[in-house]
Amino acid sequence: MTFQIRVLPEGVKVECSDSDVSMRLGVQGEWKAIRHDERFYRRGVDGSVHGANGIFSPGAKQAVELHQDILPFCRRTLEAGVADAVEVILQRCLRLPIGFYHQQEQAYQAVYPEGVPVLPPDRYRDVVFPVTTGCPNGQCTFCAFYRGKPFSLLRSDGQDDFSRQVKTLFPKGVAGREGIFLGSANALALPFSALGRTLDNAIKLLGMPKRGIACFGDADYMGKRTVEQWEELQSKGLRQVVLGLETGAPDLRKTIGKSDQLWKTERLAHQLKQAGIAVGFTVLTGFIAAEHFPEHRKQTDNFLQALELEEEDRVYISPWFTDGALQPEGRAFDEAKDMKQQLQASTRARVTAYSSHNFYYFS
Repeated sequence: MTFQIRVLPEGVKVECSDSDVSMRLGVQGEWKAIRHDERFYRRGVDGSVHGANGIFSPGAKQAVELHQDILPFCRRTLEAGVADAVEVILQRCLRLPIGFYHQQEQAYQAVYPEGVPVLPPDRYRDVVFPVTTGCPNGQCTFCAFYRGKPFSLLRSDGQDDFSRQVKTLFPKGVAGREGIFLGSANALALPFSALGRTLDNAIKLLGMPKRGIACFGDADYMGKRTVEQWEELQSKGLRQVVLGLETGAPDLRKTIGKSDQLWKTERLAHQLKQAGIAVGFTVLTGFIAAEHFPEHRKQTDNFLQALELEEEDRVYISPWFTDGALQPEGRAFDEAKDMKQQLQASTRARVTAYSSHNFYYFS
């Protein structure tokens, strides 16, 4: 049998043309992705198993069977001869008890008490470093993640048990990941000094990622800051802030529980860009009656054009869906396509789809 083996920053990938199994393993021997019997499975950071036939907990029968199915493949790979570093990981996989994934689940719950509800689409591979729970606003009628959840600081900076739990989930830190994302809904609500310490602690624990650190923010729920202060945060690794615009129409924002004082968001975006920090904006479609969409599109376009966005900036267009719905209605997707075409023609920012209802935090 001929094996193709690729060493990765966070583990190893093994494929074989003569087998119906291929796998990606982490440095602890845990499997992260498996192709088996023409089906593809991925592990969540919480240890769960995601496949075409559903999502399973770490202790579910299907999850245990997959763990057992890869063991003979590990043995055959070892028999074929591998480099020492690869052998170490494969041997760990053979010895790894199924209880390891239960420990991952427990560590995930300790680090992320409200889970990881959503990330921007170009930040799915970030290590999430949580600093808050809930949302300072908590009134957005469209929000399926934070509505009604009180806002609070999650932990004191540098707490030892927290650091150990994060390292349990990400033993290689940012190796193999693309960035660090400060969770959850609005890390900018931290006082300036606390936010600076958080950036320092995140990098000390996880390392400096190639894409730096990003977070969500809300101009209506944060302390007043100068461009010089933003420049200091940029020097500590802050590279992107994603703001919940939803619409550039003040009256429409007010109807969905957001402030109609858009000048605050505009001022914040200008300050961030002056400090060398890229900005991102979330924009919703399908959240209002169809007859109001032209107004929504026009005023959103006008607002974003005035900011003179550049290629490093982002606009994320997200079709809205009601609580309990499996996916947005068709009109929301049609409006998203229309909005994307409009903004691509009028701004230099990268405009992408944002399927927030399909987000999973994979290992």
